[in-house]
Amino acid sequence: MVDLSRVPLALSHPRGSVRSMEFRKVWTAAEMELMTPDERARLVRDGMLDSLDDLDPEFRARVEAKGRRLAEQYGLLDSEAS
Repeated sequence: MVDLSRVPLALSHPRGSVRSMEFRKVWTAAEMELMTPDERARLVRDGMLDSLDDLDPEFRARVEAKGRRLAEQYGLLDSEAS
C-alpha cells in the first residue's frame, strides 16, 4: 500500500489544496501497480477539475491563447466581436 497522504496535490479544487501545476507528481505505471484499486481511484479523482477556474492561471492563459491562434489559423473565429 502506498502512502498518498504525503503526496502534494497539484491542482486547486474543493477536494485538494492550492498548488501550482508545476509541482504535480507524475506517477509511473510501476508506482500505480503498487497501489490498491481504491488508491488509484483516489489519485485520479483528486486530479480532476470541476471548473476552468481551478486551473493554474498562467497555464489557462497559455491554453486559451493557443486555442485562439489555432482558431484564427483555420478560420474558425467570426470576424465580428461576439
